[in-house]
Amino acid sequence: MTAAEHPPQTLRFLAQGLLGFESVLDYELSAYDQETPFYWLRASSDPDLAFLVMEPGLLLDDYAFDLSDEDAQALDIQSPEEILVLVILTIPEDPLQMSANLLGPLVFNRRTHLGRQLILDAQRYPLRFPVLPAEDEAPAC
Repeated sequence: MTAAEHPPQTLRFLAQGLLGFESVLDYELSAYDQETPFYWLRASSDPDLAFLVMEPGLLLDDYAFDLSDEDAQALDIQSPEEILVLVILTIPEDPLQMSANLLGPLVFNRRTHLGRQLILDAQRYPLRFPVLPAEDEAPAC
């Protein structure tokens, strides 16, 4: 699924926003580029505060975690189809070293647009998962 398949929408974090930006609760989610799987998660109150995000299933087919009953209730999740999971990308000076934070996914309800950031088990998911394959893993031409 590409970012182009999702129209821009307003998302709101419950109680606290992203780690390090706890007081910012309202964001706009929009396609980064119509040809990529990336989105911008941009603060509604400060357009300069923006995060590049993507759906983690595009990186790992088996990316999964249990959503607690407390989180599901707070987000008013009524069915699994309502869940949208995004991960924040970090782009260092060398963009080929881009990584995804699989440890702290963002979970939203597609129906209500409410969300929160979770912290998963560090034993299972890394803070910095490579988005692009290493050169030695790249397909041969």
